[in-house]
Amino acid sequence: MYNYNKSPQGNGTTSTNIGEYHITYAFAYHNGQPVALVSQSTNGGMVWTPTKNATVQSNWARIAGSATN
Repeated sequence: MYNYNKSPQGNGTTSTNIGEYHITYAFAYHNGQPVALVSQSTNGGMVWTPTKNATVQSNWARIAGSATN
């Protein structure tokens, strides 16, 4: 798992909620294939979907393919 907390880009006069900038990635296998999942839920519950970020997915596939047992 990896948690990404992007710094809010406020204008200095309003407060921003850090939860809006929180992304959690989970790296797993499904049917023997590596899959990178993402949750961007801000309500406390985790909702997992395959990431649309091609860079994250391809790098996870590369890492998973180089694992040795």
